Amino acid sequence: MTQLEFDHILSCIDALSPEQMRQLRGELEAKLATKATPAGPSLDPLDVPSRLDALRTLRDGWLDGQGTAPSPGGLDWFAKVFNEFYPDDLPPPYIYPVAEGGIQLEWSIRPREISLEILFSDRSAAWHSLDLETDEEESQSLNLDEPGAWDWLAGRLTAMIGAAG
Repeated sequence: MTQLEFDHILSCIDALSPEQMRQLRGELEAKLATKATPAGPSLDPLDVPSRLDALRTLRDGWLDGQGTAPSPGGLDWFAKVFNEFYPDDLPPPYIYPVAEGGIQLEWSIRPREISLEILFSDRSAAWHSLDLETDEEESQSLNLDEPGAWDWLAGRLTAMIGAAG
């Protein structure tokens, strides 16, 4: 694929609505979850420990020559606090790297799209929720070293799951 073709694909993606983006993401995740690679079956995008391990393989420049790789120490810290504080009865998030070296967690709980960007440098997180039907937004800063932040996160996810059900 040429750079021009790749740029064209990106411009088409930029034009998608939030609903179309959700559909595209779901289809891509399904293909990635079932497609075999030379190393074996693809990673389950909702297997948090495996996903964090996969992110350890990223190197600086992972995003078209840009992008800082998540730090091993940051990933170790997050794996520990996530395992300790995230309730097992809540849906696991999708986890993606961000260009600045952190990670982003995402949940789709209709009609909401939720993201939590994790900053390893100060162990904080930025919560963002968007209701796709009403355009209502919610934002919150969290200190993930505090158990109360995890309680707040679990409470908000639980409330949104209840509202969706």
